[in-house]
Amino acid sequence: MFANAKTLAATPTAKAKSKKEEIELSGLEDYALIDALIKNLEALKSGIEDQVKSDAKELFLIAADKSNKKPANFRGVDGSAEASVELRKRSTRSTLTEEEIAELELAGIPIEKIEDVTETFVINPAYVNNSALLGKIETAMKKVKGLPEDFIMKQEGQVRFVVSDETVDAVFTRNLARKFLDKVCLVALKPKLENPNLKAAIKLAEKFIGK
Repeated sequence: MFANAKTLAATPTAKAKSKKEEIELSGLEDYALIDALIKNLEALKSGIEDQVKSDAKELFLIAADKSNKKPANFRGVDGSAEASVELRKRSTRSTLTEEEIAELELAGIPIEKIEDVTETFVINPAYVNNSALLGKIETAMKKVKGLPEDFIMKQEGQVRFVVSDETVDAVFTRNLARKFLDKVCLVALKPKLENPNLKAAIKLAEKFIGK
């Protein structure tokens, strides 16, 4: 009975009509079409960019395999286009994940530790472990009338681990670029096109969008 039960078709939800007044607005359709075109072109650009960067990364890796050092940036050319193709160190704003830290440390790759400290009054670190001196200070401070109990507060240190120049050098000199390149570097492109033919560009876009 249950196995042969017929499936009920889902009742389509009626689309609520907008209660806003509709007023003719000249140029809106052209704007919407161009906006849709730009969004499609951005998606197209992103896909081609990924492929170009992937090819550039392989060229960097081939060069690294031969030299065992970070390869030099180069100028890529294709037809009337050219671009500065750069292999950049991962930004210090991009914190390494716990998994990435573990992988790099296991391979003996150095990473940089950055301490993010909020500005505050602190005891000189040279005396922070001198319990005898701190005990005397605490005894003296207790004699101060009206001193709040939380007058002295301990701020826990906050650290993060990032890629350093030494990280990048170690990855290449130890022939580990194919394993760790994506974790420590990124490929950057600065394309340049002299006198771009926009009509040809539109035809190219039609070719790709029409696929």
